[in-house]
Amino acid sequence: MPRSDPFLPVSPAQVKVLVLPVGPVHRDRFASFLERLKGEYAVHLRDVSADSRPNRNMFSPLAFPDGVIFYDLTTHVPQPSHLALCPFDLYREPLVILALADGAAIKNVAFGSKRQSAAGRSIEERNIRTLYQELEELRDTYTKVLVHRVLIFDYEPSPDTPIPMPDEGMATVPPVAQSKRTTMKAVMADVSSLLLAEMNTLARSFDAMSYIESPGQAMGSVFRPNGNGIDDNSSSSSTVASRRNSQFTLPTHRSSSVGGGMSPVDRSQARMSMPMPFKGGSPFGSGSAGSTPGRPSTPVRSASGLSGPATNFDDIAGGAADSASNLSSPDRATSPADLGDGYRSQSQDRISVQGFGPGGLNERWRNKGKSRVTIVVASLYLQAGRWTDALKELIEGATVSRSINDHLWHGKALELIVVCLLLLSWADIEFQVPSICLPPPEKGSAAQAAALALDAAAEKARPNQPKWLRNLQQILPDLLDRILGLYTRISGENLPPLPLAEATIRFCNILTALHLSDGALDRQFLEMVVEGKYDGSSKVSTLTPRLSVTPSRALITTILFRAFPSSITELLTTTDRIVILSGIAAVLGRLGYRRKKAMVVRELMSVLIGGLVEARTRGAAEVGIHPAAGLVTQNNGLLQHSGHANGAAALDLAEGDIESGVDAFLGMLLKTYGVVEFEPSANVASTSGKDSEKQGIDDSNAAIVARIREQATSRLFGMSGNKLNLLRACINFSEALPDFAGVLKFSSDLLRTAGSGIAPGSRRGDAAPIITKEEQVRLVTNIAKTSNLSRRLGLGDNLAAEYWDEFLLRGVKVEPAPAACQPIAHTRSELPGKAAAARTSQDVDPFIHNSFLKPSEKAVVEQILVAQEPTTFRLTLQNPYDIEVEIESIRIETDGADFEAYADSAVLGPYRTQIVKVGGVPQAAGALHITGAVVRVRGCRERRFPIFTQPWSPERPEKIKQIGMAPFAQYEQQSSTQEKGSSEIPVAPASPTGTGLQLAGGPPLKAENISLNVIPAQPMVVVESTTLPQSSVMVLEGERQVFSVTLKNLSATTPVDFLLFSFQDSTQASIQAALSSRDASPAELYEYELILAKKQALRLRTSRSEKDKSTNNNNNRYIGPGATATFDFEILGKPGLTSGTIQVDYAHLDTAAGEDVAAKFYTRQVSLHLTVTVNASIEVARMDVLPLHGSIPKPLWDRCHEVTSTESIETESSKSIEEQTRDKYCLLLLDLRNAWPSQMRVELGAEDGMMVTEHILPGNTSRVIVPLKRIYLEDPHASIPALNPARQRQFVVSTGKISPDMERTNREAFWYREKILDALQGAWTTATTPTGGVGHAGSLSSPHRHGSVELRSIRLTSRMIEAVKVDEVGIDVAIEGRDPQKSTRVVHVDDFVHLRVRVTNRTAQPLYPTLRLMPALCHRPLNVALDFTRKFAWNGALQQTLPLLDARATTEVRLGVTALCRGEFEVTASVEETRLWVPKEKDDKDAKDADTKEGRRPRSNTETLLRDTMLGPRERRIWHSRTPCHFVVVDAPSK
Repeated sequence: MPRSDPFLPVSPAQVKVLVLPVGPVHRDRFASFLERLKGEYAVHLRDVSADSRPNRNMFSPLAFPDGVIFYDLTTHVPQPSHLALCPFDLYREPLVILALADGAAIKNVAFGSKRQSAAGRSIEERNIRTLYQELEELRDTYTKVLVHRVLIFDYEPSPDTPIPMPDEGMATVPPVAQSKRTTMKAVMADVSSLLLAEMNTLARSFDAMSYIESPGQAMGSVFRPNGNGIDDNSSSSSTVASRRNSQFTLPTHRSSSVGGGMSPVDRSQARMSMPMPFKGGSPFGSGSAGSTPGRPSTPVRSASGLSGPATNFDDIAGGAADSASNLSSPDRATSPADLGDGYRSQSQDRISVQGFGPGGLNERWRNKGKSRVTIVVASLYLQAGRWTDALKELIEGATVSRSINDHLWHGKALELIVVCLLLLSWADIEFQVPSICLPPPEKGSAAQAAALALDAAAEKARPNQPKWLRNLQQILPDLLDRILGLYTRISGENLPPLPLAEATIRFCNILTALHLSDGALDRQFLEMVVEGKYDGSSKVSTLTPRLSVTPSRALITTILFRAFPSSITELLTTTDRIVILSGIAAVLGRLGYRRKKAMVVRELMSVLIGGLVEARTRGAAEVGIHPAAGLVTQNNGLLQHSGHANGAAALDLAEGDIESGVDAFLGMLLKTYGVVEFEPSANVASTSGKDSEKQGIDDSNAAIVARIREQATSRLFGMSGNKLNLLRACINFSEALPDFAGVLKFSSDLLRTAGSGIAPGSRRGDAAPIITKEEQVRLVTNIAKTSNLSRRLGLGDNLAAEYWDEFLLRGVKVEPAPAACQPIAHTRSELPGKAAAARTSQDVDPFIHNSFLKPSEKAVVEQILVAQEPTTFRLTLQNPYDIEVEIESIRIETDGADFEAYADSAVLGPYRTQIVKVGGVPQAAGALHITGAVVRVRGCRERRFPIFTQPWSPERPEKIKQIGMAPFAQYEQQSSTQEKGSSEIPVAPASPTGTGLQLAGGPPLKAENISLNVIPAQPMVVVESTTLPQSSVMVLEGERQVFSVTLKNLSATTPVDFLLFSFQDSTQASIQAALSSRDASPAELYEYELILAKKQALRLRTSRSEKDKSTNNNNNRYIGPGATATFDFEILGKPGLTSGTIQVDYAHLDTAAGEDVAAKFYTRQVSLHLTVTVNASIEVARMDVLPLHGSIPKPLWDRCHEVTSTESIETESSKSIEEQTRDKYCLLLLDLRNAWPSQMRVELGAEDGMMVTEHILPGNTSRVIVPLKRIYLEDPHASIPALNPARQRQFVVSTGKISPDMERTNREAFWYREKILDALQGAWTTATTPTGGVGHAGSLSSPHRHGSVELRSIRLTSRMIEAVKVDEVGIDVAIEGRDPQKSTRVVHVDDFVHLRVRVTNRTAQPLYPTLRLMPALCHRPLNVALDFTRKFAWNGALQQTLPLLDARATTEVRLGVTALCRGEFEVTASVEETRLWVPKEKDDKDAKDADTKEGRRPRSNTETLLRDTMLGPRERRIWHSRTPCHFVVVDAPSK
């Protein structure tokens, strides 16, 4: 019970202490001193020493050492309307004044006038004497207070020269570090001892009174005697009346100024020093009417009906004679019977003689007065801790009051009896319930039986409960109801609304504590009613009904709402109405009636607004401003007239007057109604925008996501209309204060609550607010004007609203840079290796994926930034409201690499998604993360907004367990379970929205980050010039032209140390399409790949010196900052070429010699587009290959060797030519057509230095014969290779569905064609023809053009292949005569000769040959030619199997033959494989063993299987002799 609570059930037993600052005391220091005093608010009588004076022992602590004095420490003087209730409510009047001084300031700061403290020898001594003088002034000012005391805190006396402290009324308190546990207890015990001693005089003065008026009744001139004990019949009755002058009302004439006659300086210092003394007297002494120090908390109502306390001491009359209407009854207006000081009406002075004696009216009046005095004295005993004596006196007073039907005082006595019984129960002192408290006995045996049954049931339920507590428990609810009945009984005396409402709320607190204790009067109940300790375990469970608990919640609520203040404003002041409504709301909160509590708090809000608006109007009228002026206009005028710069001049507020309690109250109110606040789970004391700077609002992604979900949960509770009305009332309340932070906060909360709180998608989601457009415009305008005004008043940027839409930023994208500036990522593996570097056509192999030619992916390019280069971002902002949002500042927020963001402004249109562009410059290389944007909306705090790209909307939970207050209760139960081990008592939040509970469902909500990569500064290269006019060129087919391109580096600081050239032309697309065709044969694919690899239309020309220096072309490619470089390129004319592009990838890699390039690097591109025209030159119209039997004729041989000298040709004999060329050549016939309109010379070259030259006229076709050497292929059926590495597999299966024979034929034709093309070259040159015959005579000749003849258009047939091929097995048949070394062609009849057959194996594998010979007659029909049995004889077999013929070996077979007749004969031979040769199994096994030893997997027979699948299984082959052996048989010459 450290805080003042008028609704505490035992508050009538408290002693009110007025604590005042004295001397120079800082606010924080004074608050700390007060907290030390509040720690000892309860003083046990056993610790209090008794006064030694015999006439001061009426309240001696020795009579009841178990008692306790409870102190209610307050820092303000009670209102006159409260003081007017004394002595009926004696606890309302302060009996002790404690003046607190700062001991640390006494030694350093001199205060007080020099004249008063001139006698002091030092500053400390003078200050102590000044404090004593101020103590005397307090005694003179507050004469009705019993104890005046000055406490000097944190005082350390000097050990050398201690200063004596006055013995009377002053005490020192050492600092906390030097204090003991009993230090403050001893201080309060000394105060209590003096208080008990001074209570004797006060009690005797009450005993001397014959009658005490009830509160709210007309009062005589005498109410209670002064401190000297003079009764009402003495001559000094006027002085006695002046001591109780606080019961009179305030004078009707008041000063319109809130501060009265004080200057602004005095008003600003009033709170930090001793309260201002009365000009006409003291509030508790003669000639005063009681008031509050400083300013009031609520304004005074004028003739409009709002009554209230005075706002300054000057407003209170100096004496009772200053006004004829001083009666302060709260429920009566001024009447003619109102009395002044020392004045008694004639009816009160007149003594009636009728009914004099026992039973008469006079006796009844005296008994009533005596009983009332007894009750007042008993209340003194109660405050003094003498509970047993108080109970005895109260029983006597209650008995008398009941007998004479004094209902108010009867109820008062019973109420104090209940307080006594509760205190005795709390102190564990056994008592007996007085009979006066028992209900009247009911007649009949049934009632008695029911009472006995209830007693037995209570005893059975709690057998350990003492009987005296059980008896009190049973009668307590009915007793409290009887007391309220006595207070409200209609009679001549009625209790004013204020004490009646307070008593009702106190009783409800008792019943609530009993209900929370499950109907048992136990220790928990006593702690709640006596000490006010409501811990977390005392919460009411709203999930299950508590029908068996007595009293029930419904009964308590019914009684509680009797205290609800009436709508008649004259009965209660605004302050009293606020206090009563606060008490009702507190009880409802403990009972779990949150909605009822919200209704009461809403009424409390309306009362506050009414009082503040009137106070604002009165304050505005003082400075000459119209009362209807708005907040901004009013404060502008106040700033100019009153000089205040804190925006609070309307109420004359000093700095810091708006305490945190108002913020906490409004925060609790908002959470109760479920208003969608900026941070629903924040503490109510920190909801004001004024504390945001101190707390530091967390704008991280996790905090914002949690905030959004909590706001969505807030939307699940309450009704939107009530929330909006409440926020409008809060705005009016803040404007009435005026509170700039409140206006900003509640305006933004209203917009936030009216909004949908979703992130709508492109096609769904209704995000429109539920308030009108006009109200939205008014709120936004109010926020902007309030923020501007706060800045002009010098309050800085701390006062700002919170933006009302968390989904402001819906996306961030990097604005694509121009194509020439876009950096493209590459890896080290994409760089051309040694093989590609040796190529002369381009830097990158065309068959390896060339990432440099691949179009840059937009998504990848947008993630790359270049250091020191400006970058533009496209921010997608949403505005779901019907108003324009003015963004004063918006910039990108980044994390990682250093980034300089540029701030920009924008205006968002109503209800739309808008793109805003902002810029920035990355300062260094590294990883850069775009985490959001820092936005400052006009009137709002500059804050960070994360990126929410995905649409999101909350989903209302469908389970019954998650609807209403059930989840809130479960959350509270979990929280209380978790906090049981904690020493702190958890505070129940005002609503589910204040617990951090997140019930709103929906898709996952995640803030996204945009990851970017900042690369080092890069150069900028452009094409400065080229040697081609207008970037166009004309070439002939097969012609190559050279041109130059000059590149310039525009960067002034960054060089180019990496250049890579790539080329594209119009023919590549068709070739790539053909390559991707699945129907293309391997030979066609090879042809396409060869064109890409060997015949590029464009290539870089590298000089021989550069090739000699390094094989890597990149080493010599460098362009300095601001420099230029020239490169030569070649263009090849080929059909279909119409355009080409030279693409240059360049970068600054900053790698020294010998260092490797980074694993990932970035380049930029610059391109040069060319327009190409290709004309036809020499075309191959037809071709053929003819076999050549024998040798090349000498004229043809001489023509093909014209390049050699004539002498060498002459020396070369025909015989040597025949030997060199016999059966080794074939003839190649080519029909060449000149398609160029000028004569051309064509040169065709073959092996052995053969060269054929032909001049072809324009448009003519010429046939050229070229001797071509026959070709032997080891494996003509080998697979067709692939130049593309992607197709270079170990085993290639043909995709076409062709037969093995066709596959063999195709492969054979491919390889022989390749051999022919390798051995044959062709070139053409335009003739130097003067243009004089065509054009003007004497003109110069046209320049030469030269190029190559495209020979790859030739195709071979099977006949051509037979003519050009050399068989695997060679068969040579000859006739040997008598000389075996020489063969002969003439044989004599009957002459024995040998037929020699030479078989040569040209393959790499052995074979098993079978030789067949077939002699025949020449020039005969077939049937005759083979009939040679009678004409030709041989010795042996014409068909015979030869032994195994090794690889590349030769064997000879001789057969004796004899011609039997003349004629011409020919012998043909053929060799057939007897069987296929298969390697030995031992060899295969040895190979497998070798593979096993080397750790490799043994080879499988996959190659053989695939070959057999494509070409068919191996079959026996047969070879025939190319030319037959022809000989002539003649008759032998005659001898």
